[in-house]
Amino acid sequence: MRGDLFRILFFASSPLLLMVRALAAPATEAKVLVVGDGPGSDAVVESVAKAKIARTTQVAKKAKEIPCKLPDVVAKGAAKSKVVDCLRDQVDGAKADAIVVVHVVPGKTRVAEVRIVSSDPYVDVFEAKVPLGAKPGPDDATAVLAVVEPRLTEMAPKPAATATTTATPTVTASASAAPSAEPGPPPPKPVAPSVSIEVGPFVGLRTFGYADPVGTALRDYDLKGAVGITAGVEAYPGATFPARSFQLGVALRYQTSTGLGSETSSGRRISTMWTRMDAQVRGRILLGEKGSTLTFGLGVTRELFDFAERTSSLPIARYLSARASLDLRLALGPIALLAGGAVLPGLSAPTGVAERWAGAKSLGFEGALGLALPLGSSVEARVLATHTRYTSHYDAPPTDASGATDALSRLQVTLGFSY
Repeated sequence: MRGDLFRILFFASSPLLLMVRALAAPATEAKVLVVGDGPGSDAVVESVAKAKIARTTQVAKKAKEIPCKLPDVVAKGAAKSKVVDCLRDQVDGAKADAIVVVHVVPGKTRVAEVRIVSSDPYVDVFEAKVPLGAKPGPDDATAVLAVVEPRLTEMAPKPAATATTTATPTVTASASAAPSAEPGPPPPKPVAPSVSIEVGPFVGLRTFGYADPVGTALRDYDLKGAVGITAGVEAYPGATFPARSFQLGVALRYQTSTGLGSETSSGRRISTMWTRMDAQVRGRILLGEKGSTLTFGLGVTRELFDFAERTSSLPIARYLSARASLDLRLALGPIALLAGGAVLPGLSAPTGVAERWAGAKSLGFEGALGLALPLGSSVEARVLATHTRYTSHYDAPPTDASGATDALSRLQVTLGFSY
């Protein structure tokens, strides 16, 4: 009988025990790393780490334990983005929610520059300047805590809803609370697009000449007013992460002439073709938040200037070159300045006119300058002038020439579509 009574009391009290345990269970806490830089920052970090902040656990870290350039946290542009990326990696590695960096600037007017970097790349970095006393002391930590504590409390997870005796009211409370919750801020738009496509016409000219020509057998070549179509695409998968200051991508570009013809020395017109293809792996560095970028690339370029018939008076040329390039996009208000250059060392002997001489080698240089004009949120017009110059050399210079120079220039006007 006593055993039956005990079992009845145990089962009857189980819901109450569960409710008491739920009420006594601590709310989920955020883990925050705290690190200092500068004279007097260690004492501030220790005080912040020991402070009782609701739903937050602070862990003090030594500056040497964080492999990031902490002084750059107060820098601008690419240096700041790089150290923010590094700090966010440290947060992820420690399975924490944020890191607080206290950078103490010494001098007659001491200041603590505070940065709070969240593990969420869509949360902006919190920045604040905290005036400190003339000399290091306990008031430094008090001043920093007054700024840090409200921010950490805001970032910490909300306390769990108070448990009730039945499950039904809990569900009702959650359902009624959902409509009142305010939506969070929209994710920031990437500074630079992840995909850019452009297409448009170009006009060009070509000037081919021989170095130190002898006699009249070698004829120079000039072409003006060539027209054609050019198209290109660039893709940077890393652009979907706005906080990343360096992005890796690929680029392809193709151009071809239309309706082009040349005249031989006898006046006969021959169909002419001018094509070019570029393929590169690209690395893009974001310069600030206005869309300025510095991009370097490594790949190959194939330039072909060919004729429907072979004739000694028209210089066929085919170049296959490595391509090392550097391009700058500088945002100047609503427009952007475009500038770039490339080195084009030959990967194989140039064919065409150069075949008549042994050991032909080519080396090219390229420069470009232009403007980008916005036509909408994702469309812009680009005007770009490009000049490419190839120089051919020979192991055994012939008696009638010591080399050749091939200059090709283009002016293109394209529409760019960014995503």
